[in-house]
Amino acid sequence: MYRYPAMLASTFALLSVVGNLAAETPAVLLEKAIHAEESAGDVNEAIRLYQQIVDDAQAGRPYVAQAQFRLALCLQKVNRPAEAQAAFEKLISEFPEQADLIARARKLMPAPAFPDIVGCRLRETISLKLEPPKPGWKETTPSKSFAVYEYTILKIKWDLDPDLAKKTRSFEFHVGDLISGGTTGKSRSEDISGPKLRELTAGEYTIRLGAYDVEGSPLTRPDMDDMHLLAVATAKLTVKPLPKTQISINDIKPDGTIQFRFVSQFLNEGLRDLTTESFANSDFINVTSMSDDQGRPLKFTVKHDKKMFRYQVTLNEPVPMGHPVLMTNEGAAGTIQPVAGQTDEFRYYMKHWPATGEPTRRIEIYRLPKAAELLETTPKEMARRTQDGRIELFVEKMIPPGGSILTAFRYRLPGGTVASRPVTSTQPGIEPMKLKPATWSNGEVLRLRIRSEAGGEIGTISYSSEAIKAGTKEAWRIESYMVIPMVDMHQYTRVDAEQDTFAPIASRTYNSEMGDFRAEFGSNKVKLTTGTKEGGTSREIDLEGTAYDNEQAIYVIRRMPLAEGYRSTFPIFPVMGGSVMDVEIQVTAKEKVSVPAGAYECWKLTLAVTSGGTQVLQHTLWFSADPHQYLVKYQGDGVMELAQVMKREPTAPALFKNKELGISLTAPAGWSFYSNPSPRGYKMSTYLLSPEMKVWALLTVASHGSAFDSARVAAEGDIKTLKGLIKGYTVRADSWAEQKVAGLPAARYVADYQDDGKPMVESRVYILGESMVYWFVFRIEKDEFDGTKAELERIVNSFTTEQAGTGR
Repeated sequence: MYRYPAMLASTFALLSVVGNLAAETPAVLLEKAIHAEESAGDVNEAIRLYQQIVDDAQAGRPYVAQAQFRLALCLQKVNRPAEAQAAFEKLISEFPEQADLIARARKLMPAPAFPDIVGCRLRETISLKLEPPKPGWKETTPSKSFAVYEYTILKIKWDLDPDLAKKTRSFEFHVGDLISGGTTGKSRSEDISGPKLRELTAGEYTIRLGAYDVEGSPLTRPDMDDMHLLAVATAKLTVKPLPKTQISINDIKPDGTIQFRFVSQFLNEGLRDLTTESFANSDFINVTSMSDDQGRPLKFTVKHDKKMFRYQVTLNEPVPMGHPVLMTNEGAAGTIQPVAGQTDEFRYYMKHWPATGEPTRRIEIYRLPKAAELLETTPKEMARRTQDGRIELFVEKMIPPGGSILTAFRYRLPGGTVASRPVTSTQPGIEPMKLKPATWSNGEVLRLRIRSEAGGEIGTISYSSEAIKAGTKEAWRIESYMVIPMVDMHQYTRVDAEQDTFAPIASRTYNSEMGDFRAEFGSNKVKLTTGTKEGGTSREIDLEGTAYDNEQAIYVIRRMPLAEGYRSTFPIFPVMGGSVMDVEIQVTAKEKVSVPAGAYECWKLTLAVTSGGTQVLQHTLWFSADPHQYLVKYQGDGVMELAQVMKREPTAPALFKNKELGISLTAPAGWSFYSNPSPRGYKMSTYLLSPEMKVWALLTVASHGSAFDSARVAAEGDIKTLKGLIKGYTVRADSWAEQKVAGLPAARYVADYQDDGKPMVESRVYILGESMVYWFVFRIEKDEFDGTKAELERIVNSFTTEQAGTGR
């Protein structure tokens, strides 16, 4: 099933055109910060100002993105690499529309270093350069800073000039008042925390490292004072509380099996000593041994429950409250699958939910078989290296409560195989696939709101059904439209499927970030055509019988004979993944659910998707326990709730009204509307959703407080900003037109620009009321603009407002 909150968009951000010009707007603050950074050389002041912009909930996204990028640069300048890395990562994750900034950020971000894992712990390394001491060095705030977590093995590496090295007989180091020690002049590194020394608890420390021209250590030579000091290095060390940590180390064999070592780190946050621990794995993961932080075996029992192995572990000694539990388990798993229709190609795909209820640090390392050729990875920027002739991959992520991590890669291995696995659909208790007649009517529309786990609405998705002719076949057309305004993400899907069998005929999935995917289904094969930012491909993939398109899966379930205890499976083909997966559903209860559309008696079911025997997601869904079997609620990475059930008339125009602002407009049949629930400083920001999302369209309303003399002045103010944000943004000089819309002065223009090398056109119309400014933005591929221009003009001209007649 589609995992909506994980998808991001590539379209451009909405720009701010109004504000209190007398106040320090984000634009003014940004200018002051840049001056502090580049002209005055006051980087700390620049950091303060950039952070102020980032924290401003009313600041326009382009300003926040610029501030976020420059904040990361400043943090690098003051040697705060961990914070700089986090700032860059925040830019990439929260501002996907800022392609240029993201590209620059990726070049400036250091390649992530592969973690050094010792037993059940991570070794963190700090590198320092010793230099001759300057007067007052003891009172000077360290210029370098580092951050580590509790219960790591901290290693300090150091270096100094060759001339000083010849004179050095010994080194001494201090970490705050907790740890001190010494080494010989030949040493260049030391582990200063771990089992053999006192643990560093959370807090702030100063590291001091000195080179001396006498032998000894602070314990044996109390006279090691500044008279003998040749060189010194200092640094600030922040020790952060240990988060729940999972470290997965995977050695992939030529037959596709994985020998794994899994390290678990967490604090005993209970009210008593911990003596046992329990966990569960899918039953394609076989744990063969467990051990503690000292390498001692741990005793455990295991029970098989449905598709899970449940483990009960006895710890070797009780772990007191507040102390860490560090343990590892080892075994084998079968999670590699062949790529359908490709020779010697193999794929790993795993979406993992820690399900801990707390932030979880997840570290994964994969070692491909010898002679394997890496073809692609998810995420694309996954760190990689070659060791002993084998490619190694590494990914690390701090996963929020309820969040997940998706890791996938594809490789080619001549002569490689995949070990056999049990087939889900043949397991006892699973009923053969059966479909009832369609439970929906022609023209039915289900509109669902999308909200985060915190409860706030973040978007919408609508599903519609229409009876059509596909060639000579009677068919259903299932469409969906999805919008997530906070990341400006849009998705449109269409599946044409035979009415009786519901076998897919053709489909399209357009995602504003991922690209355009089209599939033509034939007898035991599918032709998949993909168009992404990196280019287009077309290939045929063999199928074993019918595989439903991923985007019709909700409607497949609506045709199932749901009942208490019902359980069944069916295959799906996600066009954005390109390989068949298995879906298993099981009705677990019947319960009443209240959603914006009302209260429904529902079948509650679990939905698990497996790939090559590996479970890649598990979500919970509620379908109404009536003849319609509406999708009432969907809980996965976020939550979808039914907000409206309606019937769409094919030729009826779409009407939009905002009673609070006194606004209305009309769009042609097939269009629809969605208002951003959090318009971020605007009075209103409403998406106009065109058929198949061929046009990106937005209507925004804001107060202007007499800031503009004319509609054209408002437009020209935005153009200056747009030129700095959008590649090749050029206004057509002959496109300017000043007119009346709803009796108010209006200005329109047309601009050309590039989006990932594709020629695009933007048409804007600004309408100036007495206290409000309204502006339409339409974006479309250049080749499509002339044929759509008249339709867009009719939409603008249908606009009415209660401010009509009060403009200047």
